[in-house]
Amino acid sequence: MPLPGEEGAVAAAPRSRRPLHFLSRPSRRRSDGRAALGGPGREVESARPPPALPPLSAAAAAAPARAAGGRDAPALPGGAGTLPQCRGRGRSSQPEGGNAACACPALLPPREMNMSLPGRVSCSMLNCFGEEGPPSLEYIQAKDLFPPKELIKEEESLQVPFTVLQGEGVEYLGHANDAVIAISNYRLHIKFKDSVINVPLRMMESVECRDMFQLHIVCKDSKVIRCHFSTFKQCQEWLKRLTRAIARPAKPEDLFAFAYHAWCLGVCVDEEDQHAHLCRPGDHVRFRFEMELVRMGFDLQNVWRVSDINNNYKLCSSYPQKLLVPVWITDKELENVASFRSWKRIPVVVYR
Repeated sequence: MPLPGEEGAVAAAPRSRRPLHFLSRPSRRRSDGRAALGGPGREVESARPPPALPPLSAAAAAAPARAAGGRDAPALPGGAGTLPQCRGRGRSSQPEGGNAACACPALLPPREMNMSLPGRVSCSMLNCFGEEGPPSLEYIQAKDLFPPKELIKEEESLQVPFTVLQGEGVEYLGHANDAVIAISNYRLHIKFKDSVINVPLRMMESVECRDMFQLHIVCKDSKVIRCHFSTFKQCQEWLKRLTRAIARPAKPEDLFAFAYHAWCLGVCVDEEDQHAHLCRPGDHVRFRFEMELVRMGFDLQNVWRVSDINNNYKLCSSYPQKLLVPVWITDKELENVASFRSWKRIPVVVYR
């Protein structure tokens, strides 16, 4: 029975409730050596590589260059003429005739350019932007995504009164009454004659101006910080700066943790601070919790112990897998306490 669409087919096959099955036939070999599939009249040639095309003539290759402005262009291998350079990224020069004359190696197919793939890629990297354009590829480090902001000083003689962390940049530096005040992307630092106030920005709950000259800061741990200025204008200016600094970030990447991690990845071992190793991959990541407990000085022999009751977050999904609890509290008692706590959030050590 002829197939629909073939010569001799006059009507469609009647409908049948039985499913149709298509059987593949073995390929046959034609007299010219090419494989053919199907029955008589339905031979399908197998895919073959296209025949080699002759290289472009010198006149044909140089014509687009003359239309594009007559600039010197790289020569094709084998002396087959020259290719014009692109005038811009992804744009083709437009000759007077109206036809695009861009012969950028990245845009030309192999049949119009007698070159191999590595040759086309290298030519694209060198010539795609023209003589005055930037390179097409540029290597950047992770810390380049978090460049420091320009420092604004109230006096040129002022110096930053603390050592900055990796990825930390001081944005404002000025004077308060008998103090030097600085705001970075991580902290508020106020250095008095006999004391120092150093508070992370995310630790601050609110900030306001009181009594015209006083900056009143309330922290999330119930601490209150007061800083006095000599003029009302100066107090208002620092109020605006600090309000912007403690505002909710527009995206997660604005948090200081991302900048710190990126800068720690690109720092040398001799230059890293005491916490930079926490950002490096390795076996220490698994023991980071224990390392922090040792660093903070917890007595894990007589007073505290590490509980694995929340392994795989089976007890509380919002708590870490390892919990620091008093040594005399068993895991069974922790389960009993979690049964009547909101979201099973049992009392555990957070920081010291």
